[in-house]
Amino acid sequence: MNYEVLCNAFSTKIIDLSKVEIYKLKNTEISRDDLEVFLEEENEYTIQKFADRYHKIQRLEEIEK
Repeated sequence: MNYEVLCNAFSTKIIDLSKVEIYKLKNTEISRDDLEVFLEEENEYTIQKFADRYHKIQRLEEIEK
């Protein structure tokens, strides 16, 4: 991650650390591939998860009509 982007995110409070789940990982006990899979599964900002949320919103709007 770009250091400047991270600093800007902290200064504008985009990242609310009071609500973040913190995991203690020992990368000597997990393979790189397993760590990447874990991080991908926990990432809320993937294209697929954005698409899922978009479709859920569409379905809710259709129900409201």
